[in-house]
Amino acid sequence: MMAEAPAAAASVLGGLALLLAAVRVFGLVSQLVAKRTREIAIRVSLGAQRADVIRMVMLQTMRPVFLGGVVGMAGALGISALLAAMVVQPDMPDLTYGAGAFSPVSFAMALAILGAAIALASFLPVRRATRVQPAEALRNE
Repeated sequence: MMAEAPAAAASVLGGLALLLAAVRVFGLVSQLVAKRTREIAIRVSLGAQRADVIRMVMLQTMRPVFLGGVVGMAGALGISALLAAMVVQPDMPDLTYGAGAFSPVSFAMALAILGAAIALASFLPVRRATRVQPAEALRNE
């Protein structure tokens, strides 16, 4: 039981870090999309379909997320390989508790949670912005 305590503590701290990162990214992306309410209102007033505006903003938001995910995964793989090479010593205990240096499930879950937080953070404000009357949005700015 004592041997599993560091792994449990690391899992809890890692989960909290992921949750904090997701909340922070959600707030930032929500704010960035909400600032575009005037632009979205102009597009809707000029005849753009709401679904097209939502699709446009989602693509603009998710493109950097995809690129960042690819670069981040490549960096994580490189660092995992480096750490795996550094801790290969016969008298060293297995600090990953059998998970290995690269855990594809952990990496995929972190990427999926952050991607979902960003997608939700951009979808909710843009959906709300497309429902605002264009005259009201232009008047409030």
